[in-house]
Amino acid sequence: MLVALTGLALLTRTRFPDDDPAPGPAPGRRTAILRDRVALSVMVFFGLQSLSFYAMLTWLPATLEQDAGLSPVAAGGLVAVGALLGAPLSLIVPPLAARRPGQGAWVIASVLPSVAGVGGLLVAPTGAPVLWAVLYGLGTGAAFPLAMTLILLRSRDVAQTGRLSAAAQSLGYLVAATGPLAVGLLHEATGGWRAGLLLLVGVLGAQLAVGLAGARPRLVAASA
Repeated sequence: MLVALTGLALLTRTRFPDDDPAPGPAPGRRTAILRDRVALSVMVFFGLQSLSFYAMLTWLPATLEQDAGLSPVAAGGLVAVGALLGAPLSLIVPPLAARRPGQGAWVIASVLPSVAGVGGLLVAPTGAPVLWAVLYGLGTGAAFPLAMTLILLRSRDVAQTGRLSAAAQSLGYLVAATGPLAVGLLHEATGGWRAGLLLLVGVLGAQLAVGLAGARPRLVAASA
């Protein structure tokens, strides 16, 4: 995460080289960001990709251990490898995604590996558990820097970037907190991981839909 934020800070300086410090927003503008469709798309995308990531960190080791037959050490190691993939992707995704007006292809590229990883765990958990974990890690690792990049690219100035970032992270991490809980409750109710994995497939589908909406070359309204 620190690497991604560092890269985005450099990207921000490139985009707004000579902006003076912006005045604080009027009281009405602090909540207007929550009513803007572009801003909401970006916020929900941030929240859903966070949900997918934290659900992976929390439950993927247990899923690999129970369904794929791996040892606890091997399962934890695979999840760690998947999570570490986010570091190089945090340096690669933002500058490349920012080159084009729209980032729809990047949204698809960040969601499909996660879908393939979860689908593999559903259909053939013992077939290629290393591949399923790596694919899930690739998808979640690319989605976070992409979400941060969309916050920057969809806003008009530094002040609006700050408001959108604050709103996206506040809402996003609230949404993310429900993921591990929901998957855990489904496991408790069913005794297996299939229901939780199906829930994650649904989350990834919603992430794709709102991500494509937020990736369109539009800006948050000037009044937000």
